[in-house]
Amino acid sequence: MTSLPRPAKRPNPIRRRSSWQASKTQPSSGEGTEELESTSIAARPPQAKGRVEWLFETLQDRLVIELRLARASTLQQANQVLRDYLPRFNAQFAVPATQQGSAYRPLPEGLKHEEVFCFRYLRTIGLDNVVSEALQRLQIEPDPQRLSYARAEVEVHERLDGSLAA
Repeated sequence: MTSLPRPAKRPNPIRRRSSWQASKTQPSSGEGTEELESTSIAARPPQAKGRVEWLFETLQDRLVIELRLARASTLQQANQVLRDYLPRFNAQFAVPATQQGSAYRPLPEGLKHEEVFCFRYLRTIGLDNVVSEALQRLQIEPDPQRLSYARAEVEVHERLDGSLAA
């Protein structure tokens, strides 16, 4: 028995990213936690992951039933059902804290949150002391230490409000 020849596979086209997309770098969560002087505790055991999944599944399953029982048919009615249901859910499943007080710490001294929570891009300053990022241009002013920053690398921050800083 002879087999039919397989059609030749077509190569996948390679899509090139524009230079600004290729060099876009976001701070990793490790950098962010380091700058905030905190640590990340991963929920690796299946039991820890299961608790979160159990919670969401419980809420999703139960809320559908609660909405049907209340015959909520508008967004306002659904929001009211949720406002009534959550205190009952929390009373049933809440666990008191083992330690009193807040678990939050103030930001480390001198840390600016807009410099931690931003997108970061490495750029080379042009001969005219201008750096471009996403259709915006920033003029880098000379200072007493350096008259020109041409060809220097700079880290441009795109802040969450859309503003840029170098």
